[in-house]
Amino acid sequence: ASPELQGDKDLVYTAVSQAWEALQFAKEELHCDRDILLAAVRQDEWVLEWASGFLVANADFRAAAASQIAAQGESAPIVSVTLTRWPESRQLHCRACLMSGYEMELVLSDEAKVDELAERLSTSVGEAMEQERPRIHIVLDHQETPLTPFDATRMLFEMIPLLRREQKK
Repeated sequence: ASPELQGDKDLVYTAVSQAWEALQFAKEELHCDRDILLAAVRQDEWVLEWASGFLVANADFRAAAASQIAAQGESAPIVSVTLTRWPESRQLHCRACLMSGYEMELVLSDEAKVDELAERLSTSVGEAMEQERPRIHIVLDHQETPLTPFDATRMLFEMIPLLRREQKK
């Protein structure tokens, strides 16, 4: 590929999302791009050998690589989630629905992290779809687009204090 194509982030991301091996043909500076590396690492953890030390040491990157939350552009079921805090308890009630109409309910500790939510949803979706723990897109009830593995943790931590305040009213 031409140097221009090797440096085109969108093109490289698309190629790496389909086959991580395409990373070897990308310009060196794209080997440090977290979205491109995430797409590659999710296919084969060996790609971490290519990753910059900064990304490998980054807790958010490692959590995203291990997450069941699908990356932007990744083909995955969409799960619409509504979280509410149950009165007088330390639990979050999660009502989730797939576009097919399949519904599920989960109860989580109000200390739960988004990776626990994603893991439990992925297991339930996998059972419904007869797949083993697929990655999923999560759309929270007040969001228009799916969460990415990088913004999911921040979003859930912002929501939990809001749910607690609403419960006190």
